[in-house]
Amino acid sequence: MKALITIVATLAVTLPLLSTTSCREKGEVHHFQVEKAKAAPAAPKSPTAAQPSSAPYSWTLPEGWTDQPASGMRLATIMIPTSTDSLNASITEFGGDLAGNVNRWRGQIGLPQLSKAEILPGLKIVETILGKEGKAYIVTLINPASPAKAMLAAIIPRPSGTSVFIKVTGPADALKSIAEPFSQFTQSLKQ
Repeated sequence: MKALITIVATLAVTLPLLSTTSCREKGEVHHFQVEKAKAAPAAPKSPTAAQPSSAPYSWTLPEGWTDQPASGMRLATIMIPTSTDSLNASITEFGGDLAGNVNRWRGQIGLPQLSKAEILPGLKIVETILGKEGKAYIVTLINPASPAKAMLAAIIPRPSGTSVFIKVTGPADALKSIAEPFSQFTQSLKQ
C-alpha cells in the first residue's frame, strides 16, 4: 500500500511538469540526466552446464568431432580436428535446388558455373533416412588455382522442399582426409 501511495505521489508531481515542459516553443531542446538503475548481479554460471542444441535434427559424430550449439543461421557447428588443420562444418537448412546450390558454392571458391547435367555426375549419393527418397548428395569442390580454399559439402533434400546443408571449407588435403567420416556423419542425420 505504501508503494502505491509513493507511485501516486510521484505521478501527481511529475504530470504537471511534463505538461508544462511539453508545451514549450518549437526548436527548444532540453536535456535531462537520470540516474541509471543498478542491475541485479547475474547468477554465476556453472562451468559444467551443457548448452542444449536447438537443432531439429540429431546425428552421430565421428571420433574426435565435437558439436557446438546453434548460432545465427546455423543449426550447429561441428568442430573437426585433422592432423594439420582444425576445420569446422556448418549445418544449415534453406531452400534452393541442387544445381543452384552447388553452383553458388563453386562461385565461392572461384570455379565457373556448370549445367545441371554437368553437376550430377560429380555428386556422391549416400543413403540417409533424413533425405527425401532416402538420399543425400556430397560434393567435393577444389579449385586447382587455390587448393587451400576447397569445399566439402552435403545436400540433404527434405520432403518439405528445403534442404539441410553440411559445409566444410579448408585446404584440399585436409578435406580429403575427412571425406569418409564426413560421409558417415551425413548419413547419420535424423529427425
